[in-house]
Formats: sequence, C-alpha cells, structure tokens
Amino acid sequence: LLAEKRELADRAMRKRMLAAIPSAKTLRRTNAQLMSAREEELARKRAAELSKLKQHGLAGQRLGRHKVPEGQVDVQLGEDLSESLRALKPEGNLFRDRFLNMQHRALVEPRVLVGPKRRRTKIVEYEKHAWKRFE
Repeated sequence: LLAEKRELADRAMRKRMLAAIPSAKTLRRTNAQLMSAREEELARKRAAELSKLKQHGLAGQRLGRHKVPEGQVDVQLGEDLSESLRALKPEGNLFRDRFLNMQHRALVEPRVLVGPKRRRTKIVEYEKHAWKRFE
C-alpha cells in the first residue's frame, strides 16, 4: 500500500516536471542520439585499436618504463642475392628476432641494453721534490 502511494506520487511529480519543461522530449531524444553516436565512435575506435594490435602487436607502444621497439625487417637486395641457395648467406639474428617477437606479444617486458660502465682512471697527485713546501 505504501509502495503504491509512493509510486503514484513519483509518477505525478515526473509528469509535473515534464510539463514544466516544454522541450523535455526533444532534449531526451537528442541526448539519446548523441549518446548512441558517441558509443558508436568508441566502438569504432576500439575495433581499430584491436585490429592494429593484432597486426603489429605492441610495437611502438609504451609498456612499463620503456617503449616496445619496432622490429626492423632484414631484406637482401637483388644484387646481394646469390644464384644458389647454398651460397646464400644467413642474415639477421635469430635470438634478437625471437626476443623482439616476445616483446611484441607482451610475453617479455621491453628492456634497454645496458652497456658496460667505463672506468675512469684516477689521477694520482704527488709532489715533486723541487716543489715541496718545507714548513
């Protein structure tokens, strides 16, 4: 009984509010159109991002602290190619290619090469006998 009265009161109040605003229906309709257009745009963007991800993997995107490097394709030009497959020289580095592929597939986090640190030779200062200060 109480819930029915409350529901009737809510309906009456909603009716009064809609009557107070003459363009409420058109506003609601335009708002619905805008929201649907925005959702379609978001869906299209998500689909484009997903297709790019499937095609190129994570190449060029930041994952963690570093960017995932884009793989460089090693190609031999026509003059570099040999006539027979026996004389063909292998090109590229299988380990590096596999590692890049794993980074693109997000199995390994991107890393930056850490080279050996250079050691600076310490300058040893000493006084020669001629310049010594005897004090």
